[in-house]
Amino acid sequence: MLEGIRREGKLPEHRAKISETELRLLARWQVEDIKDRRILTLLAVLYAGCLRPSEGTLLRRCNVNLSIDKMVLSIVKDKTNKEGSARKVIVQAAPNRFCAVNLMSIWLQRAPNSPYVFPNLNESSRPMSYAVARQEWIRIASKLDIPSNITLHGLRGGAATQAIADGAPVDEVMRHGRWKRVETLKAYVEASEKTTPVASALLKRMRLGPDMSSHDETGKAKDSVRRRENSN
Repeated sequence: MLEGIRREGKLPEHRAKISETELRLLARWQVEDIKDRRILTLLAVLYAGCLRPSEGTLLRRCNVNLSIDKMVLSIVKDKTNKEGSARKVIVQAAPNRFCAVNLMSIWLQRAPNSPYVFPNLNESSRPMSYAVARQEWIRIASKLDIPSNITLHGLRGGAATQAIADGAPVDEVMRHGRWKRVETLKAYVEASEKTTPVASALLKRMRLGPDMSSHDETGKAKDSVRRRENSN
């Protein structure tokens, strides 16, 4: 599904991707205070928007357009677009408790007054730092028994992997996550029978005759029965 295009230089290395199993844990998590709600909302936005962690922590309120059924984020600058115009990321509402649109709507009503969506709770004129976001994620992951090798970057990778597994075309995933090169996207996508449905099933589609291993075992069983009958 992901065609290889040769590229010079070292490709990025990424750790484990978050999966549906961990997302269910986050969806069931009962937040207790404003810090919990801030990190839960950030996690949902990172996943649904396929964002890099810094794109989430530096997101400004003026770059969020909320409606009942969707949210449009304007990413002003990112890793592959440092000088160009803002890129739009559309996130649709979902019928579950990890819905980024609903969580964002609630968060913006309760968050401190700040130009940033996810402000520093001690000094709201500043954004939440990556270091704090990472610490909060480690705290929540430990509390919910989420594997420690899943980092904040694993949400972006998990989102791309799930989108490919669900049948989204590669070019659509690249647009949503704002990847410029297929090889870079490949570093984020976990290989599985769902993300490589055609290539991983080559022999499954071929007509090569009956399963000889099963046939041999059946034949051996019949011979064994005959020998027992003859001995009696």
